Amino acid sequence: PYFLISGTADVNATYEAQDTTPAAGPGKIRKIVSDYRAVRKATVDYFHLPVNASGQIPESFMKNLEPFRLKELIPAEDSSEKDQIQDFLSSSIQKDPEVEQKRVSEIMSGILKDSVHHSYVNEEQINADYQNEKEQCVLFPVYLLTTKYGNRYFHFGMNGQTGKVYGDLPVSYPHLTALFMGLFVGGAAAVWGILRFLFFLGQMPVSAFVNNIFLLTGLFAGLIAANHVISDKYEKMKKPAAPPEKKFESFEIRNREFSDILIRKQYTDRKNIVIREETGSQTGQD
Repeated sequence: PYFLISGTADVNATYEAQDTTPAAGPGKIRKIVSDYRAVRKATVDYFHLPVNASGQIPESFMKNLEPFRLKELIPAEDSSEKDQIQDFLSSSIQKDPEVEQKRVSEIMSGILKDSVHHSYVNEEQINADYQNEKEQCVLFPVYLLTTKYGNRYFHFGMNGQTGKVYGDLPVSYPHLTALFMGLFVGGAAAVWGILRFLFFLGQMPVSAFVNNIFLLTGLFAGLIAANHVISDKYEKMKKPAAPPEKKFESFEIRNREFSDILIRKQYTDRKNIVIREETGSQTGQD
């Protein structure tokens, strides 16, 4: 079970930000570091923000199985199992206002932070006044699975809509070792081929030169293929990656008051020693 939260928030946030750019032209100055204070005030209308309502599964675990597909939801009364659904909801839902507030606050913070376009951004503070909140309880398909491998039990979850898997997954270490040994042998053969090629380059006939070119090409192709296979198989064994999904929550930002205030500029040399410093007023920027 999930709560889908909708409402309005008046948000006021402050961020410290920084840009680092290389200095152009000759001279001792090699880098320019600009420090900013970014202020973000806005009214945010948000829709269908997901909050885990089971109470039995940690929120951090469930967040790693998201996103779910909101468009695939159907009304409970249209389901052939509506009676079982009602019984399940009446016994399984646990409402936690603190968890709901934290999740909504995290999303609000992310929305405004994305509007601060600098190379480094750190949130200093954020305040929000939430109004007209509404919630709707829905059920998404989540499978909690246990498997035994090598005298050990592994527990993980799967998103029934996307196939995304998260948790403690088993890895076949003998198989992984064999794959890495293949990579090692292929790499050693490639190095041997390169050294042999360089050593005999000046004294081998044309036919031998051509043969070595084909040998090296084959070795490098095998090395690249082995690396691809190992990376692909290891990632699948460790944590299968889900295809990219668009999150189902949405929002609209109104009454924007965005400003980036330049605090100072520092001009540094190649050893990061400050040669010159200017404040925001000296540079003529707000």
